[in-house]
Amino acid sequence: LEIRDLPLFHAIAAEAINKLHTFSPQDKANTAWAFARRELRHEPLMESIAAASIQKLQEYSQQHISNISWAYAKLLVVNPPLQAALSS
Repeated sequence: LEIRDLPLFHAIAAEAINKLHTFSPQDKANTAWAFARRELRHEPLMESIAAASIQKLQEYSQQHISNISWAYAKLLVVNPPLQAALSS
């Protein structure tokens, strides 16, 4: 089943950006993974997830880091600050 309701995903992304400060590491990783799984590249959302993740990366499990890394790679999103934080 392939569903690509772009207006719906844009609305979800906008709401996620607004509430990202309340998201756990799992929520951020799942959101990035879900958009990548649907191959939906939403730059503002991915930039927001990166910025929020960098601030609290020490709270992330290996699985969270793996899911976020996979999502950015899948969507070909390059975020040097996130990449630097992940590699340190």
